[in-house]
Amino acid sequence: MLELYDVQDLTIKITNFKAPEISLETAGAADSGGIGVGTTGGEEEGTAIPGEDLKLLISQNIAPGTWDTPPNSIEYQNGILIVRHTPQTQGQINSFLERVREDRPGALP
Repeated sequence: MLELYDVQDLTIKITNFKAPEISLETAGAADSGGIGVGTTGGEEEGTAIPGEDLKLLISQNIAPGTWDTPPNSIEYQNGILIVRHTPQTQGQINSFLERVREDRPGALP
């Protein structure tokens, strides 16, 4: 059984950009007659699991020792896990990925 798992949310590092701070400037506003926009910001680095590490975690913890036996296989390409294995193993992988998503910092309850 072949399944594709979109794991981009786990494997691709997303840079969080801070939004600009917009406020009315009181000091000097009367002189210029305008409204000021403060642009404090920068970037906060996101977190990610390297795709090859995720693949290794799955192959070592779910049905270990069966991944090199055809037709079983697990590959990672561009944020997608491509898994060929039994329906039971696919269910275990799906549950594993759900748990990983729930345990991530900032995950919604």
